[in-house]
Amino acid sequence: MKKLMIGILVIIPLIVMLTVGLISRYVSQKVHIGVDSVSFSTDTLSVNLSDFTQDADGNFTIDLAALLEPQVLPSHAAAANSLEWSIEDVEPTADELGGIPAATLPDASKGTVVVSTYCSFFVIAQAEQASARCYVEVTDKEVQSVTLYSPSGSVAVGASVKLTPQYTPLNSIVTQGSWSTGDPSVATVDANGVVTGKAAGSAVITFVTHTEGGAKEVRATYTITVTAAATVFGDKFYSHLTDITLSDILAPGVSAEGASAVGGSISGGELSLDSDECTVTLSSGETFTVIRCGKDDITILNKNIFAYDPEAEDPFVVATDEIPLDLDAAYLSAFRAGETPAGISWQLVSGEGIASLSADGVVTASATGSMTVRVTAAGGASDEIELVSVAKVAALRLAMTESSLAVGLARETVFATREYDANGELTASGVDVTLLAPVLAEDATAEETAAHYGSLEFEVAPEDADKAYFGGTYGNRLIFNPEAVTERTTVTFTVSAKYPKYPGLASSTSRTLTVNVVPGVAVYDLDDWQAATVAQSSADEAVYSLIPAIVLMSDLDLFDSKYIEKSIWCDIYGNNHALRSKSDFMPSDNTTLLHLRASGLLLSNLILTPISDIPDNMSDEDKVENKIHGRALRFVGKERGASGDPGGNYSSEDIEAGKRPTGLRVEYCIIQNASEGVQIRGEDVDFVGTIFRNIGYNGIAILCMQDAGNPDIINYAHVGIHNCVFSNILLMPIYTDYGGYGMDEARKAVVDEELKKPRLEQRNCTLTQTGFMDVYNWKDLDKSFPLLMGLADDLGTFEGFEGAFDVLNTYVMGQLLDPTFNHIIKRRDGFKYVHFGMMSLGGKAHSYWDVQFEEGRWAEIDTNMMPAIDTIAGLLDEFNTGIDIKADPIRIWCYKNTETGIDAGVELVVNSELIDRMHAERRKKQKQSAGRCPRFFVAFCRRLQ
Repeated sequence: MKKLMIGILVIIPLIVMLTVGLISRYVSQKVHIGVDSVSFSTDTLSVNLSDFTQDADGNFTIDLAALLEPQVLPSHAAAANSLEWSIEDVEPTADELGGIPAATLPDASKGTVVVSTYCSFFVIAQAEQASARCYVEVTDKEVQSVTLYSPSGSVAVGASVKLTPQYTPLNSIVTQGSWSTGDPSVATVDANGVVTGKAAGSAVITFVTHTEGGAKEVRATYTITVTAAATVFGDKFYSHLTDITLSDILAPGVSAEGASAVGGSISGGELSLDSDECTVTLSSGETFTVIRCGKDDITILNKNIFAYDPEAEDPFVVATDEIPLDLDAAYLSAFRAGETPAGISWQLVSGEGIASLSADGVVTASATGSMTVRVTAAGGASDEIELVSVAKVAALRLAMTESSLAVGLARETVFATREYDANGELTASGVDVTLLAPVLAEDATAEETAAHYGSLEFEVAPEDADKAYFGGTYGNRLIFNPEAVTERTTVTFTVSAKYPKYPGLASSTSRTLTVNVVPGVAVYDLDDWQAATVAQSSADEAVYSLIPAIVLMSDLDLFDSKYIEKSIWCDIYGNNHALRSKSDFMPSDNTTLLHLRASGLLLSNLILTPISDIPDNMSDEDKVENKIHGRALRFVGKERGASGDPGGNYSSEDIEAGKRPTGLRVEYCIIQNASEGVQIRGEDVDFVGTIFRNIGYNGIAILCMQDAGNPDIINYAHVGIHNCVFSNILLMPIYTDYGGYGMDEARKAVVDEELKKPRLEQRNCTLTQTGFMDVYNWKDLDKSFPLLMGLADDLGTFEGFEGAFDVLNTYVMGQLLDPTFNHIIKRRDGFKYVHFGMMSLGGKAHSYWDVQFEEGRWAEIDTNMMPAIDTIAGLLDEFNTGIDIKADPIRIWCYKNTETGIDAGVELVVNSELIDRMHAERRKKQKQSAGRCPRFFVAFCRRLQ
């Protein structure tokens, strides 16, 4: 009799499987191995355009996939050969090129880019939620073209302005070039490109450099306009003469009549200087200034342009990889401009090792730093100039960008305010802001590294200055202020080159980025994980105030049982990282990676993988012998009971005291490779944008219990599903098990009273689906039979059981083919398919599950709809099971046969389109939900709004 009763008890779950036509609690025949990572062979790539052949349209085709050698791990992942390619942040932009894009990617399935000109961009290869990215610079070995830039298209007589060459490609290095003027009577130009106005008019300035060993000439021209000044020497000049005839210095057409002077006197057209500086005002209102100097005083020409001025908006600096600075000396007096000082000698007063100085005044910088150059004439007169040499930046790219931070299903990265130091103490967290361009040499010395970052400015936005600051050894570490960040927020910062190579293209050397920050602790390794979780025995722990969130900064392989079954009392931000284990450390189906134990917790952008060592060639026999063990996640608000029991049911007192957790949220996570995905035992949970796959039992199991001794003690859960996907789940994507609800008059009376309340105030389980719920679970009914029978073989020792099993199998499967169920049967090519999405178990207790769908793709059926239900019920009575299948039917929710989006045989594909859909639907729901948010979804809708 005892054996018979055991057999009767075993039949209950079998009836469940029979009813839904499911076959196995082991891994499905097509195990979907998820992608862990995608990587390239390098983070930066420079290609020379001249190495490629130009087509008839003037474009070049570059196979980046061949150059970057993408690697997907594990190699047998389902999406390993299905990379999605994209490019972004292309510079120059199409607008800057007159509407012609510099680079395009014609086919997202191939890493082949079409380039029209020299440019830079990021290329991204994505497989499922993982991606790799590389900064690509399309350049060339030598300069191909040059243009000349000036802050102004004109210069006044006597004044000077420097023209700056802008090379294509931008990072071209040119160390030789010559300048010339088309009309030296209007404007002259020196060896450094400084143009000096001589007379009103215009002149063409030409710059010429050579490439390919001097064989190819590259030239540029610039037409400069020279505007008139009061004198032929300009509006300010030096003079060693104290008496000056005005008619000799005034510009043509300018009259000295009515002129006055301050610091001198005018009589009979003669200007006499009475002080070191004299200002003359003409009757027209124009002025000029004369500064007295010695006859033999000398100056370094254009010193006002070349001398380093840290206060200037665009200070001149000597570049380490440009044409050397060619200094010249002249008499300071304008009246000796045609004379050459005798006995000139040049001396590098300071800056040895930073630059070399030739005998004729050519400064060639070889390192960064400051220097002083002195010139001395034979008579002893001298002049000095302070110079600074730097490595100018042509284009600046940060290693951390918007695209690099948009990781995982959530498409975001979150940083924590604290981290553990070497002593295990919590300290302020930070992130190094590093560069992809310009590249720092791998063997750079500390001095070179300091100079590298010293040429940049790192600035936190003024409105965020209390939240973070830049510090660290090289000033490039963004350090968060834990005391100022008390809730999730953002910090915006800018990195810019102090010395852009091209003044007119400063936008290409400045980057602004906004990062997400939460109060919490960054976890980089297992030691951090242990430290952040070991003290979390309750929400009242002192550590909780310091760790309101755990933020994963790397994948964690939990190789020891001490890291598993953690009780978590804070939010977890995964940043697309994984918590994963191997079968050795998940000994049973009841072993759980994480327990969330408090209200209002958030689990975001995390991959939970209880079993990470599933081979791609697992045989059917292996699936049985090596069954996937372990649960990914369990919500447990109560303290643990004896023998590992996760806790009892919730009483009215528990609920009033807030011991029943509410406001829990799982968003943009992947839950995979587990015997059970998530177990809910009476908590309120929202699931948003989450993927459940490779689950041996149920994706989400909701256990609803009413205590036999005290009917007022009830476990119930309100569950929200928004934009979630279920695939490769062998039993049910979502399963509800009612235990003891209404089993006697006392318990039924409590339930009846609850059902009189508004839906979301009842102590009854509810499910509210919004957005979409994609379930890949069409089953071929014919193929269900053999494996069903195979699983029943172990029950053949019970006398008479085999026949009952056969009868149940025949009746149940046959009933699904009755015309009553035509709306859920999809017939195609001679095959019959039925889809299963959710089930609420009856039989021993009544199901009161309240399900509301936003989608119209769902149909509900139950066992009472089967024409032969009386026969099935009679068979159960014959075995004295105590199961009243008619009073307590099993309820199942299926796709209708009109479903075309997810058809039979179609497998889940995780790609950018799906992730876009997860977020796009969320934004759509955000607009629709304003002002009419259901009470249960208040927290959920508040997040959306």
